[in-house]
Amino acid sequence: MQRVFMVGCPRSGTSLAQSFLAAHPRVLSLPETHFYRFLSFNSIWREFGVIDISGKTLRRSLKGWAAWARGQANAYARTKLEAVLTETGAEHEIQNLPASPTQRDANIDAFPRLLDRLAQQRGRTAWVEKSPDHINYLDLIERHVPDARFIHVVRRGPDVVASMIDAAQRYPDSSWATTYPNPMRAARRWRLAIRATRSRLGQPAHAVINYHELVADPDATLEPLCNFVGVDYDPDIITARTQAVGEIATDAEPWKQGLRSQAIQDRGAEKFQAIFTPAQQRRIQQALAGIEPPATRIPTTT
Repeated sequence: MQRVFMVGCPRSGTSLAQSFLAAHPRVLSLPETHFYRFLSFNSIWREFGVIDISGKTLRRSLKGWAAWARGQANAYARTKLEAVLTETGAEHEIQNLPASPTQRDANIDAFPRLLDRLAQQRGRTAWVEKSPDHINYLDLIERHVPDARFIHVVRRGPDVVASMIDAAQRYPDSSWATTYPNPMRAARRWRLAIRATRSRLGQPAHAVINYHELVADPDATLEPLCNFVGVDYDPDIITARTQAVGEIATDAEPWKQGLRSQAIQDRGAEKFQAIFTPAQQRRIQQALAGIEPPATRIPTTT
């Protein structure tokens, strides 16, 4: 069973890339679980690079509170995972999870085995777990799932910032609005994600997919990507991906409904110009200056 995690900054095209692989008859993919993020009670600090709350000094002074917070995080991660299983018709697997939802290591180790079983039950030979924010938990995943492979999806910074703020404005009652209240917050998130991706460049278990290259020529990217995932390339996934959207997007994610359209358009630059004033554009470009997303880079596997 090939285990694959797809990561990246939110609004970088991870859902599009996932939809192609989810359409493959040998690949299992589910809605985002955010499992490793929910396990970490300091997730917000980690994702925006503010502080590592698990650091020695703070852990020493707040030991009791930290233990309580970890227990709450473990239980929350388990609750959200059970919700995904129920929504995807796999609630029978809940009984196979560790008895205690607060047992961190037991639940961490059970997670990939759960996906293994689901894939085997559905006749698949690989699974792709796509939660963009797992980009911040690469060390944790690599430690507990040493045979995992990773697909990093990257996109130009201004386009990503524009897409984040657009989602926040269009869905004011969603987490987009609270997580990205301003462009600078979105820009910082993108910078940290690109930094994490660059830290793994050249490693055989890490592939990079450039969104703009994927949109421009899907075949050129998807053929080596399928090989990386451990399945033969099936060109039908390009047209079949719209049918797979129901497997990876929930009703609570209206911002993903555009994936159901067969047309694939790279309109991030237009959105950046439309959403922000000239002054805002200059400030965002200054915040992103000197940072470019890597080109597509997919290791050859045997």
